[in-house]
Amino acid sequence: MMRSRMIAAMSRPMLRTFLINRPTTKPMTRGRSAATMKVVERSGGRIATKGEHHVPISYECIHKDAAWAGPFHDVVRGRSFQTFYTNVSLSSLLRYQNSLIVALSASFSAMFLSFMIHSPWSNPNIYSDIGSFWIRSEIHQGLVPYFNFFFEYPPISGYILYLARIVGGNYNGYYSAFGVMSLVAALVLAWSCWRVANALGTRLNPLYFFFPSLIIYGVYNFDLFNALFIILSLQFFLEDRKDASAAALGLSIATKLVGVVLLPIYLLELWKLKEPKAEAPIMIRSGSQPLAGQTSKEWGAKGGGYLGRLKKASDLLKKSWSATLEWLRRNRLMLEYLLITAAVVAFFFLPIAILNFSFLHQFYAAYAGHGLEDAWYIWIFQDPHSVYAGWFGLAVTGILLLRVYTLRVSLAPRVFLGLAAYLLGATIYSPQFNLMLIPLVIVLAIDDPSLYAWEVFNALIILTWFVGTTNPWLPGTIPQTMALLRTGSLAWLCLALLHRSGIRPVELLPSFLRQPSLQDFSPKPQIEQPHEG
Repeated sequence: MMRSRMIAAMSRPMLRTFLINRPTTKPMTRGRSAATMKVVERSGGRIATKGEHHVPISYECIHKDAAWAGPFHDVVRGRSFQTFYTNVSLSSLLRYQNSLIVALSASFSAMFLSFMIHSPWSNPNIYSDIGSFWIRSEIHQGLVPYFNFFFEYPPISGYILYLARIVGGNYNGYYSAFGVMSLVAALVLAWSCWRVANALGTRLNPLYFFFPSLIIYGVYNFDLFNALFIILSLQFFLEDRKDASAAALGLSIATKLVGVVLLPIYLLELWKLKEPKAEAPIMIRSGSQPLAGQTSKEWGAKGGGYLGRLKKASDLLKKSWSATLEWLRRNRLMLEYLLITAAVVAFFFLPIAILNFSFLHQFYAAYAGHGLEDAWYIWIFQDPHSVYAGWFGLAVTGILLLRVYTLRVSLAPRVFLGLAAYLLGATIYSPQFNLMLIPLVIVLAIDDPSLYAWEVFNALIILTWFVGTTNPWLPGTIPQTMALLRTGSLAWLCLALLHRSGIRPVELLPSFLRQPSLQDFSPKPQIEQPHEG
């Protein structure tokens, strides 16, 4: 009762967003046994308690970005609302208003902690790729990557490194400049996660920003920027800003090539939205033989002979052109998305290909000759540079991706599963690659025991990399043991997500490998044949 009086005394702007606890279209009846239900009306701000019948409500009170507003919009649309029940609490108002602030604060804190544990001022500090890049003479001399020297990462990664070097000057400034860019990227990533969570109707857990991978591998390599572009592409796609989504995906591919596995997922989603097929005109085939009493000239003019064949060829070309135009019209969204993504990628790669074409060959050679890194099947082939291991990983990746592309799940889980499928088969699964999956874990609100094992084993890879071995790439070492356990945890996490989406693990197998149902072995009813006589 006291809460009702407090809410009624609140000003109108405070009531513009509130939590809908039980939307319904049924009228309230007298003597309802449930707890006191309240209907808030803007005019006069009065509260209608149980016992009243249909209470008209006519004001726009839902914040469109609220994650919990989804059920309301499914029941009520427009300005004329039906009776519904609400449970307004000051704590829910404050919780919603501060959710973005909490997410930003958590992300900034985790990234600042990552900045400090790798910094040159910390003693001891943890290894980072950014620190190791400074050892190269081309980096601390300020040369331009891709044009003055070879750099083994895609263009945006090299330009970020070059910008940090130019702004920073010495090593401390270089590391600080990269850290500032990482902090900004972490803030934008938190904002994007908040937007995606609102679009999906999930509640953002700010503690997920303190996962070990974000702290240890945040200011470590370029994977944080890749994760940012991936979550932005998903956000823009869900918000029906397809052009911006395609541009963000192109930036992801130009940062780390792994983003290309998401392109078929988005194209398949757009294929569902293609334009309806236009009605085709009825085509009447010309006769192949002259009619009785018809001259050869008349027959040729009407479709037979040489003139008829020429006319048929012309009609076929017109029909093919019309079919092509119709296909382009129906698949316009797919083509636009593909072209924008390709244009963004070409914007960064084409100048390098024109001015220094040898970079592309060097880039391929560096990747092909890298060998296995933290891949689970190193335990099978034993040799990191085995050619058969590379082909095996490519086959596993292709099979898993094809299966993900054909799954009937919603977009956000499919994006997670697509990236996970790549990692499960990739020859290089560096521990910092987990960063591109963590924002998707946050927005999907995944809470499975395998999640924490996956994160802990991933963090232990770098923490044990320099302990007790001279070659941590070989099987049997502590880092590769942690990598194997991490991959198993990721596979279990994918199965848990599929189970939550209503897909059983047996459904992932081809139909001929699935266990036959019991009905196949059940005795068939015998039909008695009538006896003669």
